[in-house]
Amino acid sequence: MCGLRPLQGSVPGARLHPYGNHRLRRFPLNFTLKDITAVTLSERGILERSSILVKDGIISEVGDFEKLKALLPGAEVIDGGGKIALPGFINAHTHLYSSLARGMPIKGAPSSFREILELIWWKLDRVLEPEDIYLSALVGLIDAVRCGVTSLIDHHASPNYIRGSLDLIERAVREVGLRAVLSYEVTDRNGKKGALEGIEENVRFARKVRDDDKIRASFGLHASFTLSTETLKLCREAESDLNVGFHIHVAEGIEDLEDSLKKYGMRTVERLDREGILKDRSLLIHTVHIDKSEIDIIEKRGVSTVHNPSSNMNNAVGYPPLPAMLKRGLKVGLGTDGYTQHVLGEMRAAIILMRHATGNPSIGYPQAYSMFFENNPAILGQFFGGKFGKLEKGYRADFILVDYSPPTPFTDDNLLGHLVFGFLPLKVTDVFVGGKAVMRDGKLTNIDEASVLERARIRAREIWRRL
Repeated sequence: MCGLRPLQGSVPGARLHPYGNHRLRRFPLNFTLKDITAVTLSERGILERSSILVKDGIISEVGDFEKLKALLPGAEVIDGGGKIALPGFINAHTHLYSSLARGMPIKGAPSSFREILELIWWKLDRVLEPEDIYLSALVGLIDAVRCGVTSLIDHHASPNYIRGSLDLIERAVREVGLRAVLSYEVTDRNGKKGALEGIEENVRFARKVRDDDKIRASFGLHASFTLSTETLKLCREAESDLNVGFHIHVAEGIEDLEDSLKKYGMRTVERLDREGILKDRSLLIHTVHIDKSEIDIIEKRGVSTVHNPSSNMNNAVGYPPLPAMLKRGLKVGLGTDGYTQHVLGEMRAAIILMRHATGNPSIGYPQAYSMFFENNPAILGQFFGGKFGKLEKGYRADFILVDYSPPTPFTDDNLLGHLVFGFLPLKVTDVFVGGKAVMRDGKLTNIDEASVLERARIRAREIWRRL
């Protein structure tokens, strides 16, 4: 398809086609990006007619072009064309394997969250084959780039192809050029053998990427209601030497809470805490059906949670006690749950939903800013180390250029108003990750996008047929 010979995949029998476009120009690691409006998100605020100096994947300085040019003589100069530069967006929870479900026919009409899982997602993940996993990841990652996402935290499931599945996603991440934290979903819904293989996959992969600069690992768990006490014990023991934390859905639907109360006589967060799942790097996803006592536990353990507003509305699962959580200082990030990769759109959804759910039209902006621009970078930093989320000296050179001509004054005071009402639809033209160009002038630099989408359409039909 790209004129290249298929490559042997990371798993025996998995022959995958390479979609990397090696004929495209390679961009320098050391360069000065000039003629931009830099939204630094630091104390320096918005800097007009500014430049960014990048050296070895790190922002070396932000400021006047002539001064930066003198700091690193000979560095290549890239013209920003007067565009707006922002720190790259971070998606704190997604499911790349769902990328080929767009437009997928559904048999039956789900009337509860459990039925959504049974009729859609648990059917889909069971039929995924190696090429499906790889292509789903590529399609989702391409979407992410075009949405300005430079880093994402993924939660994968493919019960009939577990061993080596994370390698396939890793390969796609490297080919596109983004940064990612990957995990495999351990669950008992596919029997003990599947649970044990899921544990092994998390452990194997975490050891493999322990010190990697672009790929890190978490330990994936599905949810309390599909995990026995025995399996949670095995997961806790397996993770103890890795210290990567757990990535788990928590009280997303009412079913998770009801199951925990019925079987164990305690609420979901309380049970997970008792089983040792609430560790430093653990991510609790959704936390819709939690109460004050569970917020107390989350605060005490210092774990992060991730809000997914569009997915929650789409699945009709409810609204988490978000204002109370943020007021208590909990580290709440923002994700898409695979519903989309448009995490900036999720920030707008978070603002509108908070106002609607609370009946208070005066809240939302500071809370959304905290989740998206402060907590998401902090969550990512827990896995990679280093500093993310600002255009400032010493921060990772993960940033984007947006083609946006504001029709009104564009200032620090009204930045969020422009982001959520002016930037959408989002016109991202350039994406840099670790100083490397992932997209330039609207074209992905590392991947043959047309060939990926052509093949994805074919595989999507095959996946839907297998359903």
